[in-house]
Amino acid sequence: MGRGSVGISVSQGFERRTAAFLCDVRSGFCDALGEIEDESATAGALLDELANEAGSGCAYGVPELAVRLLAGNLKISENVIPLRVRDWLQIIFGPEFHADALPPTIAGIDPSSIPVAEMTARVKTMLDNCPSWLDLSPLTFQLAEEIRLRAGNPNARRDAGVYRYLFEHHLIDRLELYRRMLLWMAWLWNCTGLCDLATSALACASELSDAQYAVPSHPFTVELTTRSLIAAQRLSGNGAENATYQRHDGSDGLSAPEL
Repeated sequence: MGRGSVGISVSQGFERRTAAFLCDVRSGFCDALGEIEDESATAGALLDELANEAGSGCAYGVPELAVRLLAGNLKISENVIPLRVRDWLQIIFGPEFHADALPPTIAGIDPSSIPVAEMTARVKTMLDNCPSWLDLSPLTFQLAEEIRLRAGNPNARRDAGVYRYLFEHHLIDRLELYRRMLLWMAWLWNCTGLCDLATSALACASELSDAQYAVPSHPFTVELTTRSLIAAQRLSGNGAENATYQRHDGSDGLSAPEL
């Protein structure tokens, strides 16, 4: 849904100041919580709790990434910042911390280096690493049921009209959300050494910012739509748990339990 948590811990004199910020890629800061403790070996445990909750989706020990993401969220928030967030930014960084937009490019990464023929496979791998990136809107459930009643499992070629309808009536309005999520993940993956994923995410983010790629046949849109329709069928209890789907290139895709 475009939300993630950023935690940071700093030592100031004999104190350890630790805060976790809930961030939204479109609206900026949502909330914050923190602790001020005496400096000790166990101080800053809030970061460990945050990392455990995030599991494999966490980048730990990269303060430069945390600062960059927080500065980017401050830029998005403009003057609409919850008081608790403002207080903890002041406690952690002091008055010198200022907004700085998250750059759309990363040094050393050339998104144009990805051959067009590779984009479908790269999108699949990328979404494998972001399994919760599903659109589960009422329209998606409605169309998933329509496909089930008519033909069973979603197929991008056979159900092209359904895919286009979902895109034109819903997904097109969410492309900016996905673009910002992809940019966030590109920076996260780059800072954790997952350069191939970072390159894929940056390439997709760049393309989604260009109107010529705002089409239902874009590999990212097709893969996201197929996964979302399968998930909607599965959640509706319509026997899609063991279904496989065909991507728009005709090859077999993931089985639903892997979503």
